[in-house]
Amino acid sequence: MKQTSNNIAYAGLRIFIEVDGLEEEHLRVAFNDTDFCLKLRQKGYRNILNPRASVLHHESKTRRYENSPDKIRRFEDETNLIKQRWKKDCKNDPMLS
Repeated sequence: MKQTSNNIAYAGLRIFIEVDGLEEEHLRVAFNDTDFCLKLRQKGYRNILNPRASVLHHESKTRRYENSPDKIRRFEDETNLIKQRWKKDCKNDPMLS
């Protein structure tokens, strides 16, 4: 089992590097995960949903509220970047019904 786990971890790392990982320069807080998933899809990989998986994500728990002028400006900049970068994909999102 350990060898299988190592192979899966290596494949994950290889793919992560192939798509240049997370965008940390321009998407420092918001949307870097969304950008990553869209880069995966662009390279032909698929994001697969497991309906039995239980995942808990505490969005913004460590950074608190987005209520200062600097945080609001950063969020708006990141929102505009993701819309510009993935314009076509945002209009034709196969995950939205």
